[in-house]
Amino acid sequence: MLCKDPKLVTSNDFYFSGLNTPGNTNNRLGSSVTNVDVRRIPGLNTLGVAISRFDFAPGGQIPPHIHPRASQMILVLEGTLLVGFVSSNDYNSTLFSKVLYPGDVFAFPVGLVQCHANIGKTNAVAIGAVGSQNPGVVPIGKTLFGSRPLIDTGLLAKAFALDVNTLNDDGTRVRVKERFGLDPTGYGLGGFSLEQTSRLRRCRRRMDQPPSYPHYQSPNPNFFHRAPPPLNSNPNFFHRPPPPPLQTPNTYSIPPSPPRIRELYGTLSSLQSLLSECQRTLDSLSQNLSLEHSSPLHKDGL
Repeated sequence: MLCKDPKLVTSNDFYFSGLNTPGNTNNRLGSSVTNVDVRRIPGLNTLGVAISRFDFAPGGQIPPHIHPRASQMILVLEGTLLVGFVSSNDYNSTLFSKVLYPGDVFAFPVGLVQCHANIGKTNAVAIGAVGSQNPGVVPIGKTLFGSRPLIDTGLLAKAFALDVNTLNDDGTRVRVKERFGLDPTGYGLGGFSLEQTSRLRRCRRRMDQPPSYPHYQSPNPNFFHRAPPPLNSNPNFFHRPPPPPLQTPNTYSIPPSPPRIRELYGTLSSLQSLLSECQRTLDSLSQNLSLEHSSPLHKDGL
């Protein structure tokens, strides 16, 4: 989004009207999203906020997606919504979900897969706020099965555990409801269209074909299979003993000196005592000589 010359900014650059108008839910998903971001309000540029209106027909939903640049909060105004997000692998891919009623609010952390579905018998309306003027959206189904160019179907089949029991021989519809939560008519929770699911039907025919990589000259049906790593015979292989406790200031101790250093220290002490004795002897001789020179006999030449 290009910045506008401040001298040309008007009140309309901070204004939008239309969130009171219901969106058109007459589509295969049964939902509509009206985004009010920097594309509709240029004054939002660099402000880091945006707002949206969500409309749901009974049974409508927004399929699983990601907002890569912002966290989100949703406020339900009408109807009953089932919402949730899935945590990252670091937290065991935990699903956090909640059924929301009018007046309820739910928060979605940035970058995590989330979804919204109307589980009531009436229309539902919600308002969403995000922490970016351009949060972006990555729909999971459309991204994986509608990329340009297409992702190799063998990769997708292995990644989503597709097999002969998942596909119809006649190729008319895909029974993926158990795997993806989809309705075979194309109007289910997964958000895949019939055109996209037709690609899944071709997975069976290409399962035994390797990807078109130059270094693979012959089909390998086990190309995508990786044997699990062998179990380690040592149960304590990954165990590391805890570090020793830190010493308090009162428990610090001076380590003993090596024997050679102690011997040198004793020799130096003996030499120091000998030098002190020599110094006392010299001081005594010097004092005696001074007394002899200062006596009366010495002055008279006797």
